[in-house]
Amino acid sequence: MARYTIDTDLTKSVKKVLSKYGTLTIDGEKIKGTIKVYGYRKYTWGEQVDIQFTGSIKARLKWGKLEWLGPSIMDNKEYKVSKVKVNRFIKRCCLNELKQRLNYFGIRIDEYSQITKIKWS
Repeated sequence: MARYTIDTDLTKSVKKVLSKYGTLTIDGEKIKGTIKVYGYRKYTWGEQVDIQFTGSIKARLKWGKLEWLGPSIMDNKEYKVSKVKVNRFIKRCCLNELKQRLNYFGIRIDEYSQITKIKWS
């Protein structure tokens, strides 16, 4: 199945609106911070978004207690943290909030696999 992006006036206007109104704040049990949608693509089979996450996540390192961790944990040599697992965790935690916000713009996000790229700062 080919992957063709659909570039119409509607998709171009959604990209412009998302750059202005695509920021939302998350304050949950496992994740705190802001999410900004910086990329949007519409395909024949669905839609995908790219997000930038600024904040911290609550996680346990090795056998320690739960604590709030920032993006600097990815560069720490003592703890070998998988970037794939952290990105999957962020996707799962912010999926419901993104679903609700992007529904205002007519973007339908059903699965966390439709959030493709994450920048964590």
